[in-house]
Parts: sequence; structure tokens; C-alpha cells
Amino acid sequence: MKNDIEVLDIIYHLGNGYLKLKDWAIKPYAILGSKFEEAIFIDADSYFLRTPEVLFDDPGYLATGGLFFYDRTITPGWRKGPEWIRANIPFMSNIPQASRSFRGTTSHEHKSGVVVIRRLPALISVCKMNSFWERYLSVYQTNVLY
Repeated sequence: MKNDIEVLDIIYHLGNGYLKLKDWAIKPYAILGSKFEEAIFIDADSYFLRTPEVLFDDPGYLATGGLFFYDRTITPGWRKGPEWIRANIPFMSNIPQASRSFRGTTSHEHKSGVVVIRRLPALISVCKMNSFWERYLSVYQTNVLY
């Protein structure tokens, strides 16, 4: 049997001095480090009733290059994340601005347990939002340095 599985230690390849990656923040970097043009990131606790490849045929994914699922509603009125995004991505479509997060309904817009992505610039933006200083000072507004 041919072994088509390759394990990549993304921390080894990127270093971790500046990024200080751990937990969920490492997810976009794992996708970025893959050799595929399209990727489906699936958490170990996600369960599919159909083959995940059908997600590549989703009309929303085909139109935008990304497919995300809603997360739970938490911390309504939170403004730090949308303010950071507006400051760092000044020209964007009207789609993000219509989102639950931008309207202040919730701080968690997307569930990261399943992500389907094709567009490199969007992935690089997500990676930037998950680097240490952006996580600590803005995006997640955590009080814990790790």
C-alpha cells in the first residue's frame, strides 16, 4: 500500500518566536503550510454524514473561494475584532460588513471546526489575525500572555 500521508510540523518550519502559536490559532497556518491549492480543515470532533469533498462543489465556495459555518453567539456588542479588520483591510466587499460580527451580534462569526478555502490572500489575512500580537491586542482581546 502506498503511503500518501505526509506529516508537517508547521511550528518547526515557521518558528514560533513571534507568532507564539498554540490551540486554535495554529489552524490557518496548518492550511497555509499544506501543498494543496484547495483545503478542507476538519477538527477531529467534526462528523460528516456525506463525503467532505462535496463542499468543494458548494455554490458559495465556488463564488467566493471560502466556505465557513456559523459559530455560536457569544459576547454581543464586541467591537474590537471588526475595528481591527476595518483598519487592516480598508477595501472589502459588502459581505463582511453584513456579517453578525460586524453588526455587533456576536464576537464569534465563524466556526473553525470545518473550513474550506481556496484563496491565498484571504488565508494570509486569517494567519495575520492569529499571530500573537494581533490575538493579544485586538482580535481575541485576551488577558493571558502565552
